[in-house]
Amino acid sequence: MGQHDHIPELKDYFELGGEFYLVQEYIEGSNLDQEIVNGKTLSENYVLNLLYQVLEILEFIQQHHAIHRDINPSNLMRRTKDGKICLIDFGAVKQIVDPNLDFSTVAIGKPGHIPQNKCRAGPSLVAISMLLG
Repeated sequence: MGQHDHIPELKDYFELGGEFYLVQEYIEGSNLDQEIVNGKTLSENYVLNLLYQVLEILEFIQQHHAIHRDINPSNLMRRTKDGKICLIDFGAVKQIVDPNLDFSTVAIGKPGHIPQNKCRAGPSLVAISMLLG
């Protein structure tokens, strides 16, 4: 897929016992599940900075015609050495061959973090522009 400073580098991959494994760079830090606590108010600056970093990563992934399929707070790490957000756990990545094809597939994700349209039949459109204004 290429290299990006906010995505762990792929070191190796192999198959063992019918299972496929990826060996990636270790990101030292804490995930957003540990950082974002229910009931804690987040500043506008914090949220905008977080959103900017995540959207930058997603833009890179989209430019390489791939989808992550399991973006949630436990897969977003704040790297200790520089405080930047990194997206981890690329085990469910799917390559998009033709962006016009329908990629209905098995839902992958954790309850509360999986898109509603993947839990039920029928298409759904979510506009990121609504978040950004």
